[in-house]
Amino acid sequence: MPFMKFNWATHDTWCHHMTFEERGLFDAVRSVLWTVVGCKMPLDTIRLRLNIKAGSRTDKLLSGLITKGSLSFLDGKVFDSVQVNEFSQAVSKAKVNTANGSKGGRPKLSSVPPQREKPESMAPPNDDLSDF
Repeated sequence: MPFMKFNWATHDTWCHHMTFEERGLFDAVRSVLWTVVGCKMPLDTIRLRLNIKAGSRTDKLLSGLITKGSLSFLDGKVFDSVQVNEFSQAVSKAKVNTANGSKGGRPKLSSVPPQREKPESMAPPNDDLSDF
């Protein structure tokens, strides 16, 4: 989903301990999870969407990702906690934007920025070393 943030370095940190086969399955599962509101899906639905046969090598890899904590499993649903958190933040932001939109848009910022005085330690020196 467009509101999902994706940082390659963070993704690599999550996946560096996985085999390439596990990493491919992890990415495939996360891609499927992105397609549903809340980013949580029943395990059987993931198996159907990814054409994973029960008891197959891929099914064992999927179970391994859950066991290792790379994917979470609660109340019969598989999810990635990072995706769930990002989805929640996006929904919160959308609610604020909706409320602001119903009032005519984003609240206007003050047209005059607050003036700050520079402390004496920040003032430029009064010497003739202008080329330094």
